[in-house]
Amino acid sequence: MDKLGKNMNALEALRNRQEKKNISNALSKIYEKLNIYFMQLRSTGDFAEFKKIIENKINEKYTADDMVIEFYPEYLTPNGRDNDLMPVAFTTAYCIEAQRAIEQNGENKKAWECISKSNVYFNADRLEQLIRKKLKKDKTTNEIRSKGGKQRANSFKLTKDEIIRLLKIRCPTAGWKSIPDAARSIKGYVLDFNRKNLINLSEVGLLNQIIIWMRKDHEISPAIQSLLTKNIIKTKSKLQ
Repeated sequence: MDKLGKNMNALEALRNRQEKKNISNALSKIYEKLNIYFMQLRSTGDFAEFKKIIENKINEKYTADDMVIEFYPEYLTPNGRDNDLMPVAFTTAYCIEAQRAIEQNGENKKAWECISKSNVYFNADRLEQLIRKKLKKDKTTNEIRSKGGKQRANSFKLTKDEIIRLLKIRCPTAGWKSIPDAARSIKGYVLDFNRKNLINLSEVGLLNQIIIWMRKDHEISPAIQSLLTKNIIKTKSKLQ
């Protein structure tokens, strides 16, 4: 091979390396955006794990085109449009094929074709619309949960006040022997109180809940501690 031929081959090799670098840079930018959108669309999970699932699915027998053919018609339906991860999945699938094209076969042309196809489904405006819709939905859900939580807290306050009242009026002369002993003694009265006042507190775990409140609640815990036998004895000893 003459000197000119060698130079041409070297130039071609350099061009291929540069093009491969450009493809890798383009894929990195797309993956970076996909990762950002994924985190905004999903409060849990990880894009790397999601990408791994797509990688395991895409092969010579099941390509990115096959995925689009299978799922895109569903995505066009009213319900399918709410599947916010579908365009992310399509884009990821084509990017995976592009990466494999340059790594395994050095097919730069195929890689660019896959990137071009990925851009069809990587519609930033559409993804941002889905994100805004999800944020609005999350806000509504949180408001409902917050409202429900406040209502439960108010109803439980009635139960807690009743527990404190019962601890005082049902307390033996010598005091309560222990927290579990006190909880077992007043459980039936608390259960009746909740039923009469339509307070939705689980009856199955009521005893455990009373014990937890007696140990940790900032109002019930001091009340029961002052009525325990051992503490009553200590108080009398100090007064003598």
